[in-house]
Amino acid sequence: MAYLHNNLDYKKIILNTDDANVVNTDKTEFIFNDLKNITIKKPSYLKFDSISANITTLKIDNIYTVKVDGLNYNKSCYYNSDKNGIPTIASQCFNGKSSTHLGNFGLELVEQDIPNIKLIIKDTNGIGLVESGERLSISLMIEDIPTPM
Repeated sequence: MAYLHNNLDYKKIILNTDDANVVNTDKTEFIFNDLKNITIKKPSYLKFDSISANITTLKIDNIYTVKVDGLNYNKSCYYNSDKNGIPTIASQCFNGKSSTHLGNFGLELVEQDIPNIKLIIKDTNGIGLVESGERLSISLMIEDIPTPM
């Protein structure tokens, strides 16, 4: 039997690299400062919902990894095998006609206020969105972790 948790909070955040401050010339780091303050009142999951990108044909079939930096999360519930330590929230392959989502990532957030979000976006070769017109849009969702009934 399934139970619906009626008191769960749910937030959706859509981030487009065109709206971000680019941190470096490699165009791998993007900070979104113009967000309304996001308040996490109890432990929650940050999950990737959807992603779209406009990339050059030379980089088609590369896998793009999206990491999120600057958020407080439960480090005992997250494992990152790339020796980087910054949580991966999406890994996506774009081939020009469709895209393939690789993995089901989730990050357990702790109570906090989030005034901004930093994304780190790199392709298979460690290259960012350097070509003219390249951009990425990602939809994230934050949902409360249900407590057992």
